[in-house]
Amino acid sequence: MGQHLRPVASDCFGRVNRYRAPAHVCNACSIKDLCTNSDHGLELEHNPNSWLESEVKRFHRGISLSILVLAALLLIAEMIRHQRPTELLILGGCLGAVAVLGTRLFAAYFARGSLAQSYAKAREGRTDTTGPIR
Repeated sequence: MGQHLRPVASDCFGRVNRYRAPAHVCNACSIKDLCTNSDHGLELEHNPNSWLESEVKRFHRGISLSILVLAALLLIAEMIRHQRPTELLILGGCLGAVAVLGTRLFAAYFARGSLAQSYAKAREGRTDTTGPIR
């Protein structure tokens, strides 16, 4: 319990680092079942850029959502200004498309929970290849 993981492999092209605890330490641990089911020791993969990629995606979704809100406001203003049925139909169709895209982006932007949770998960940036970490 509390063993440091040692680097065992590094893929420079895939930008993935692998870390492993010694097998004899894991196999002798009393809480091994909570960490891993492997007889070769706990192994983790870490991508150093994973947090950056997730935050860049979140930033771009936020920018896209802002642009869609601006487009919706402009379409509503034009619908107030133009009262002909054909113009309203065309503007309403565009507003519907913006609403559908905005709903999808809104759901994707806020699906990850609170910002603090998102930051903590992104900072952790690790995945276990042999079992759950507790």
